[in-house]
Amino acid sequence: MFRFVLAILTLAACGPDYDVNGIHDPPDPPVDTAVGPRDTFLGDTGTGPQDTEDSPVSENPPIAICSVNPTEVTVPLEVATWQGGASYDPAGHAITKFNWTLTARPTGSAAFMPTGYTSNRNFYADLAGEYTARLIVTTDDNRVSEPCEVTLNAVPGNGLHVEMFWVHSNDDMDLHLLKPGGSPRSNSGDCYYANTHPSWGPGGPEDDPRLDLDDIPGTGPENINIADPYSGTYTVFVNDYTGSTPDYYQGNDVTVNIYLAGNLIWTDTRTITGEGADEYFATVDIPSGTVTPQ
Repeated sequence: MFRFVLAILTLAACGPDYDVNGIHDPPDPPVDTAVGPRDTFLGDTGTGPQDTEDSPVSENPPIAICSVNPTEVTVPLEVATWQGGASYDPAGHAITKFNWTLTARPTGSAAFMPTGYTSNRNFYADLAGEYTARLIVTTDDNRVSEPCEVTLNAVPGNGLHVEMFWVHSNDDMDLHLLKPGGSPRSNSGDCYYANTHPSWGPGGPEDDPRLDLDDIPGTGPENINIADPYSGTYTVFVNDYTGSTPDYYQGNDVTVNIYLAGNLIWTDTRTITGEGADEYFATVDIPSGTVTPQ
């Protein structure tokens, strides 16, 4: 079977759906450990032309003023806006270029700064953790400012939030969450790429899981969220999907983070080898919050 690279990104349990990251064919019959380590880098990771560092700071430079609104977002999919419109030039010249770069993000994140030279940039955090952006502005007579930096904090919701990412691209890893008593790849018991928003529990949509991020060609992340999970033991496992083209056939380090009530309660990295293999990471008991490695 072929898998088509579209992206799926959906808001958490009660919100509308938004397409962003990867669809599968149906299957055959951390820095502060509370937010994870940070991956520091310079430059963007999106497609198309990327922002680059401007010239050295000019004599009598303009002043870059940066902020982010809000300063904290819930992952995934709550939008933040990097803002640079308050920047100015004491000499009175117009600011013509707002050069934003993302300089730090959590390990495993694939988030990127949208390209362009506008003063504001909308941004989506894909993993819990801190994201730092840098702004350099340039005037119409090509004078360049000192950099300004600002940090955004991304946190999970108050329910059950499971994140997964891996090291080598072109090795399609799939995150699965089984409900209490659920069977792998079943329509009623397994939340994964072919069953992204099953109906679980007696409490309406709040206790239903949702696969909000699914990545095929890259290194993740993927995540599954339940706003208000009902009582029982949930199982987290990862499948090395067979059938993606191209595919990576060697061992791949895969990390799973489990959050409850906004707090990181368990993380582990394991090497997965063998196409089609299922790697069971842990069970999560609700309401005790006990995680048992598998």
